[in-house]
Amino acid sequence: MRRVIIADIRRIVFRIWPWIFLAVAFAVIAGSFAYSINDAVDREFFYLTEVSGQTLATLVIGFVLILGIFGDEFKSMAMIGIIGRGLNRDKFVLAKFFDEIILGIMFLTITAVFAVVIALGFNIKLSSTEVSFMMLSFIMEFLELIAYLTISAMFFFLSENVAMGVFAFLSFEFIIPVALYFASMLAVVQRYHLDSYYVSGLLGRAFSDFIMGDILEGVIVILITIIAYIGLPLFVTMFYFRKKEMEF
Repeated sequence: MRRVIIADIRRIVFRIWPWIFLAVAFAVIAGSFAYSINDAVDREFFYLTEVSGQTLATLVIGFVLILGIFGDEFKSMAMIGIIGRGLNRDKFVLAKFFDEIILGIMFLTITAVFAVVIALGFNIKLSSTEVSFMMLSFIMEFLELIAYLTISAMFFFLSENVAMGVFAFLSFEFIIPVALYFASMLAVVQRYHLDSYYVSGLLGRAFSDFIMGDILEGVIVILITIIAYIGLPLFVTMFYFRKKEMEF
């Protein structure tokens, strides 16, 4: 399993297209920030809301990882050879899960460094509280990214179809949150706070709990999110992939 993880990470890191995608995202973020910063009433607050925990960067990172970790594997059906050489299916699924975690940490760390460079370049001075706010934002972005990747991986493994997995990721990362935003205007959604049970809603609640100093409740909400949106999809993937007939 370790060799599969190392091979995956090398394959993705030493390709040029992931870095091109990330560089374009950074250029768009930096350009938008430079264009708007002079009109901001509070430069530090504008920076925190526009740069730290950047949704565009997270979307691009997720897209890069979903194609890099799963796309080539399923297009070439290389996993059949790997499993045929003795790696059991549960370990193969776990190897891909650890790929998500390791590469997610790496790319989001690069994004955090980029955010620091933006702050230095525009002379944004943050207090210790604001730095904590930014670090917490990136942690929540990481958990949200891993949740969407793990759910999308379930579709990859069960369908063995690259397009299905990519569509699942884009749906959970972008389409569903946009739909929930508009649905939040409906009375039934407002009444029962249905949007708060989605990944972003739960992590947003945990973020607020931490900011307000309610650490225990924040930790509980994060644990619920991990169990429901990471642990459960991972279990379902392993259970059904273990029994699935491989299509050659």
